[in-house]
Amino acid sequence: MNRETIDIYQIHWPDPVVSLDETLGVLESLVQEGKVRYVGACNMPLDDIEKLIGPSWFVSYQGLFHLFDQEARDEIIPFCRQHDLKFIAYEPLAKGLLTGKFTEEPTFGLGDHRKYDNRFGLEFPDLKAKVEQVKEEAERHNITVAQLALALLLYYGATSVIPGAKSASQVAENVGAIQIDRDVLEKVEPSVAKYRNEKGVC
Repeated sequence: MNRETIDIYQIHWPDPVVSLDETLGVLESLVQEGKVRYVGACNMPLDDIEKLIGPSWFVSYQGLFHLFDQEARDEIIPFCRQHDLKFIAYEPLAKGLLTGKFTEEPTFGLGDHRKYDNRFGLEFPDLKAKVEQVKEEAERHNITVAQLALALLLYYGATSVIPGAKSASQVAENVGAIQIDRDVLEKVEPSVAKYRNEKGVC
């Protein structure tokens, strides 16, 4: 690609062998050398994120966030707002559950990690019922369940979301989430607010 500088380099998991201080030292060197512009982190506890605050090049945190796991709203997102960090939500559609396409318990091939995910096994009947509730709300406003699921995360404070897409139509559907009026989200939000405190469901 002939790229000389990485726009944003994200630490995706804490390294159990290398200390965070040592990692930060290397990252700072990469920034000073012009090889990296900005740095972000992912899957870190709050006390580790606090250690990263300070350098102007540390700009984002990426965390798990979807309607059935809203734990990020308790501490992480407020912390990011306080320190002007961008919060990037991963798995915003709960690995496809919040697309509404799974009407029956799915069977995945050996190469698909969802084959071993309880959300598509023991937990599926309960989660399917919840998805149906979200879908009903979406249909009242002529939007898809995926669009509503993504739009609500932005409404709750995510700066951006990382939904998967396998086709141009799915990309277009995802982009449609940012066009949903705030007043629609304010009407719908109370019906899904109950999921916020259901920790460990998904």
